[in-house]
Amino acid sequence: MADITSLENQNKGTTAPGIQRLAYTLEDAGELLGGLSRNSFYRLNAAGKLRLIKVGGRTLVPHSEIVRLLGGDGEAA
Repeated sequence: MADITSLENQNKGTTAPGIQRLAYTLEDAGELLGGLSRNSFYRLNAAGKLRLIKVGGRTLVPHSEIVRLLGGDGEAA
């Protein structure tokens, strides 16, 4: 499972070096979290444990939500 430090150093996709991604696609977020599926994200969202955002036709997971889910502030655990 990804830790918070590696998340903050994540530089993937089309993000320019040195720029922090503010949100991840469900696929990228799932990879960061050790293989979580799209359905798992939707279940976490329905249970109120993870906020998802829609931008155009895409569903994204905010970086802050991933950090919170991993225990960054202790609410989602």
